Amino acid sequence: MKPLPYLLIASSLLFSPVTRAAETAQARMYCLSFKVYQAPNGFGDYMKINSTASDPGAWEVSPSQTPDSEITLPGVNSYGSGFWFWDNTYQYYTDFGTLYLNPPDFTDLNTNKFPDFFEVALGVSGATSTGSYTYHDSNPNFYGDYSGNIFATWNRTAGSKTGTVSMQIVDTVNGNYWDTMIGVFEILEYKGTLSYTPSAASVSGTLNLTQTGSNATFTGSAQWVKSATNRFNSLIIQPGILTDASAQANYFTNRYFFRDANWPTNYAGYVQFDNDGDIGTFYPYAVWVLSINDTNDANHNGIPDFSDDAAVAPPRQPLLGLAATPTNFLLSVSGDINHVVKIQQRPNLAAGSWADVTSFTLTNPTVVVPLTPSGAITFWRVQAQ
Repeated sequence: MKPLPYLLIASSLLFSPVTRAAETAQARMYCLSFKVYQAPNGFGDYMKINSTASDPGAWEVSPSQTPDSEITLPGVNSYGSGFWFWDNTYQYYTDFGTLYLNPPDFTDLNTNKFPDFFEVALGVSGATSTGSYTYHDSNPNFYGDYSGNIFATWNRTAGSKTGTVSMQIVDTVNGNYWDTMIGVFEILEYKGTLSYTPSAASVSGTLNLTQTGSNATFTGSAQWVKSATNRFNSLIIQPGILTDASAQANYFTNRYFFRDANWPTNYAGYVQFDNDGDIGTFYPYAVWVLSINDTNDANHNGIPDFSDDAAVAPPRQPLLGLAATPTNFLLSVSGDINHVVKIQQRPNLAAGSWADVTSFTLTNPTVVVPLTPSGAITFWRVQAQ
């Protein structure tokens, strides 16, 4: 046999089992409520959002003060709040009223499963929505019940958490256009990481989130219990606490999380803050959507480690054999079937990085792989996963 022109071939073949430990996934959480700050017109009048105040004068310090600006989601497709009108001509507030103002339709142009309206990275340009209002005016000059429609136009620059909303107010009692008020609106989005450790029946982790465009934070522990009948795709977050930047504890209740079949690395569900343990009563800025994107997949089975079975026994160290042919070498790998085997090479054991040669699932107890040296000296190693 004509000898091959190489000096040394693989003095050692290494075994590197893959183990599971704490892992990190990307997390994003946004509030389904949004803020609309005081909305003035050109005559000094303004609309002031305040869902709970019984006397606006009790907190009125200046026209720019906004102690409560939440437009919340109390029902399906029904955003609303309480509000007051300030009449600058007569220097008085109308009686407390009710306002419903839906955001624009939840489009998703970049198909990442997040409504564009609630994604700071995407702008909103000329989007429209409608709403309505009712209130009682006790001023003798205008005494009576009033109601009408609101036609809103929304604009927000991509990358900014705030934008402007122009609201045309139409009085249906008198049947005519009444006023246009322009306010600033703000969406609440937090991004960060989830460091987690999975077990057979649950997943425990720590969330570290920072608000986009702000230094506000949410941090805390969370645990998800896997469904007994659909453990890879359905989990329930357990009650817990997220602490904000002011060290205030925000209690959240249990809610379902689901893995998206069309986006298999993503899990999403509601985080509902609640101070009384009753999910039927609403806490300020209570309902959020938490999305977890986990690309970790230790066993390469297409199921992220977040919900995959964690207790997987590692394979036995494979037995290796090497035989020369006139043109190359034949590496035999014997080991546990249905485990991934990766072969890597490099020309120097003391320096450089290992380069992948091939990767395959061991479907038979012994598999023979042809190897071609990459230079005068070549080292190979085998990883069993």
